[in-house]
Amino acid sequence: MSTSARTSALRAVPASPLAGTQHRPLPIPAVRLVGGPLTAWQQRNDAADGLYGPDTATELGDERTVTAIPLSTWGNRAPGPMRVWPPRAPRWGLQ
Repeated sequence: MSTSARTSALRAVPASPLAGTQHRPLPIPAVRLVGGPLTAWQQRNDAADGLYGPDTATELGDERTVTAIPLSTWGNRAPGPMRVWPPRAPRWGLQ
């Protein structure tokens, strides 16, 4: 399975703790990422392709680690997918 996931298919886990604070340089001069990975789950269906449609996923897929990039530094080298507010993962399956 690919290690990357469509940003539209990710669901953030509410109140998931950061896995550890990291100071990691980005491939952009003078920009450093402060923070850590956030746990997210990838949907197994294609229902998340719409921007504002209902979430019709019937189950959670694989756990993924998402690295947050500041909005001000995203996409200044090349276009790429971005999600400003990741939707929450459904409560079921996260107990």
